[in-house]
Amino acid sequence: MAQIRRILQIVYSDTRLYLLLIRMQVLAQAQYKANLVLDITTYFFVAGLEFVTVLLFFVRFPTLLGWHVGEIALLAGVMSISFGLAEMIGAGIDDFASIIKRGEFDRVLLRPVGIFIQVFGSDFRLRRLGRLTQGILACALALHLLSDLHWTSAKVLVLLLDIASGAGIFITVQLLGATVCFWTIETTELTNILTYGGREMLSYPLTIYHQLLQRFFLFIVPVAFGSYIPVSARSSVALWSAHRACLCRPWSRACVCSGGWVRVALRSAALSKHISVSSSGSRKDTNSYRFQRGEYTYENLPCQVEMH
Repeated sequence: MAQIRRILQIVYSDTRLYLLLIRMQVLAQAQYKANLVLDITTYFFVAGLEFVTVLLFFVRFPTLLGWHVGEIALLAGVMSISFGLAEMIGAGIDDFASIIKRGEFDRVLLRPVGIFIQVFGSDFRLRRLGRLTQGILACALALHLLSDLHWTSAKVLVLLLDIASGAGIFITVQLLGATVCFWTIETTELTNILTYGGREMLSYPLTIYHQLLQRFFLFIVPVAFGSYIPVSARSSVALWSAHRACLCRPWSRACVCSGGWVRVALRSAALSKHISVSSSGSRKDTNSYRFQRGEYTYENLPCQVEMH
C-alpha cells in the first residue's frame, strides 16, 4: 500500500511539473498574439492541403479498393488528430537530439527533478492546434458524408480511445528515437520516416500497400491499430470482417509487439528517472484484390477470406 501511495505521489508531482512547464510556454507564446494566430492559421492550411491531396483521388475515381470518399476522410481525420496530439505533447522528445548536440543535457541532469518530465515538457507549440483543427474538420466532413453510420456513446468512447492509442504509439516512436541519441545523434530522419511517413501512408487504406508494409505497420510499428483497424471496423463491415478473420492468428503477436514497444518506452523513462536520481545525489501485387459485384477476396495476407 505504501508503494502504491508513493507511485501516486510521483505521478502527481510529475504531472504538476509538466503542467507548470506547459503553462509557462503558453503564456510566453500568448504575448505575441498576432504571431500566434498567424502560426496556427499557416499550420492549418498546410495540413489542409495535405488532406486535399488525399481527396483529389476521388475526383477521377469513385472508390479506392472499396473505400469511398467519406471513409477515406474519416481515416485521414483520425490519423491527423492522433499525430497532432503526439506532435504537440511529445515535441520535446522529438527535439532531444538537439539538446544532446548543444551539450545542454548536463544542465538537465543537475536539476533535482526527473529528466523525462523536463525533456517531455521542454517544447510545446500552440501552432500545432492547426493540425488538430484540420483533423476535427475532416472528421466532421466524413460524418456528413457517412450519414448512414449509427453512433452510440460506446462507439464514440472507443473512437476517442483509438485516437489516444495512435498518439501514444507516435510518442513511443519519438521516445525510442530519443533513446538512440545516446549512441548516435543522427536519428531525426529515421524517426521522421516512422512518424511523418507513417502519418502520410496511413491517411490511405493500408490494403493498397505491399504485404511487407502492411505487416510492418500492423506488427512492428503498430500505428494501424490506432487508425486503420478501428476506422474500417466502423465504416465497412465487409472490410473489417475480412481483416478480423485474417488477424485472428497473429493477434497475439501484435499484442506482444505493441506491448514490447510500450515496455521499451517505459524502461527508457525509468532509466531517465534513475539517471536523474543518481546525478542529483552525487506487398503480393495489388491486383490480387478483386472487387466483382460485391465480392471481396482478400489475398494479400497468409489466409484467404471470401465474402459474398
